[in-house]
Amino acid sequence: MNYEIWIAGDGGNTEDYLLGVIFREPWERPVVNQQLEFKHKLFTVVRCIPPTNLETDSVKYFLEPYNSNIPFKKDIRHLPG
Repeated sequence: MNYEIWIAGDGGNTEDYLLGVIFREPWERPVVNQQLEFKHKLFTVVRCIPPTNLETDSVKYFLEPYNSNIPFKKDIRHLPG
């Protein structure tokens, strides 16, 4: 199956960006919170559309750069001001 891979935008200024399409067998489907590597850079799957992720569906995966400090990362979208 072919899966579309997108870089997730920030919901405001930066739009989602199509990175490419990958082919994987149905049992190799990426899942949310899984890390994927592209060109020696690590990304985390943050969401997929549709969330059911059935074999017959065309699935879009949204990634963000991997952050090893995830429990402590600063999310500027929720800061005052």
